[in-house]
Parts: sequence; structure tokens; C-alpha cells
Amino acid sequence: MPPHGISKDASNRLQSAFPEMLSQWLDDQKSLTFCTSPELYDN
Repeated sequence: MPPHGISKDASNRLQSAFPEMLSQWLDDQKSLTFCTSPELYDN
């Protein structure tokens, strides 16, 4: 059930865009973790 105030069309757009946003966010997290990883400075 979509939240009040959000049309079905907007809800569908949000659901279809979410996986892409999530994968982009995960990529950003991996990059961030890699760049700030302590192992990089140990060698």
C-alpha cells in the first residue's frame, strides 16, 4: 500500500528507480571503503 499523498504512478517510478539508486549507493560505499581502507597505508 503506497503512502498517502503519493500517486500510483509516482510510487511505481520510485520502485523502478530504487534498485538503481541502491546499486549506485553500494558502489559509492565500496569506493569509500577502499579509499579509506587502513590496509592501503600498512604496506
